[in-house]
Amino acid sequence: MVRLLQQADALGSAIQWHDHSRVAKKRAWTIQYSRGRPKRIKRYRELLRITRNTLDYLKQAAEKSPR
Repeated sequence: MVRLLQQADALGSAIQWHDHSRVAKKRAWTIQYSRGRPKRIKRYRELLRITRNTLDYLKQAAEKSPR
């Protein structure tokens, strides 16, 4: 998804977005090594929130892209 956003920037997209891949990698790692289901569920929800934010950036870029 980040690659698509970078390509949109190269084409002249005027949206502001942040690269959340570093945070997503950390959340995935903590999910893998966390103990207990409640902790995993909490961290998985955080990962889903980060993913939704990135998808929102993509939707904005698609709407504003010059075709």
